[in-house]
Amino acid sequence: HKTPMPARPKLVHACGCDCSWLETRRDDCRKDPCADRCRIANGLRDPQHCDNQMKWAPSRNDKPRNVYQRGVMKCDCQWMGSKGGLGDDCIGGCSPSDCA
Repeated sequence: HKTPMPARPKLVHACGCDCSWLETRRDDCRKDPCADRCRIANGLRDPQHCDNQMKWAPSRNDKPRNVYQRGVMKCDCQWMGSKGGLGDDCIGGCSPSDCA
């Protein structure tokens, strides 16, 4: 009797990026904003080996800067420094008006 494989979590698209490539091909660990956001939004936070033997690790934001306009703080971005600098999950707060 074979044990069924656990269901794969539903794919999450990240902040304006189509992440469907995660289902259709192996990760080559290219560094670009959408690839990084897709990995983060889908829980791929640990350094991993990739097709081309490179490793990828998420960028940490240990000292986020708040957004100011005309000397008045518009957005407090300190939440991004939580979870060891990995507080931004790349799912919410994506539009410029959200200060992401």
